Amino acid sequence: MPVIAMGALCNVAAIIANGGQMPASAGALRAAGEAVKTTGFINSGVVTHPKLIVLGDIFAIPRSIPLHNVFSVGDVCIVVGATIAFHALCRPADADADRDVDAGAEPRQDAALAASANPS
Repeated sequence: MPVIAMGALCNVAAIIANGGQMPASAGALRAAGEAVKTTGFINSGVVTHPKLIVLGDIFAIPRSIPLHNVFSVGDVCIVVGATIAFHALCRPADADADRDVDAGAEPRQDAALAASANPS
């Protein structure tokens, strides 16, 4: 979760520093096949004299690839953090016990299983 929070913080910092708009590289927008708009609501666009451009949308998925778009360092952190969280959630419940057994420790038992094994 800290990686996701770091990514969100990077995105929020870039947006706040640029008056509510995520700054984007014109080259990245062109590579992604996005229109370079300068008026109206712009989620991610070219900003004159951008602040924290390194945190802006400076990377692009090319137009030739489905779901093409521009993305930022913060977006990468969010995706990596979400992948780590998803992987942790999908880990088997007994993964810690298996690791302990491999290290030479006694395997842990679930409290309900231990109680049913020793009915007194």
